[in-house]
Amino acid sequence: MDSICCAFFVFSGEKEGAADGIRMIRKISKKRTGMQIRKLMNERGVTVMQVQDYLNIDSPQAVYKWLQGVNLPSVIHLHGLSQILGVTIEEILAEEEDVDD
Repeated sequence: MDSICCAFFVFSGEKEGAADGIRMIRKISKKRTGMQIRKLMNERGVTVMQVQDYLNIDSPQAVYKWLQGVNLPSVIHLHGLSQILGVTIEEILAEEEDVDD
């Protein structure tokens, strides 16, 4: 599985059925997010070791897994990445591309 799908609730002030209050949003691509993190790091001259140290991660393997699209960073790590890279979390996360049927 190389993506994650998220859902959010929309409240209108009226009680509705559970299915009526859920809308699907686009999936986050692990692979494209990893490529985006790598691009941002390269543009800013930030190394894996610097990310590891800044985020207080025991092993660089976690960072490499993000870069390879194996895993996504946790919310805490996304927040730290946004700080060290000087971008918003939205600029780090990459959505899946639309596939025409």
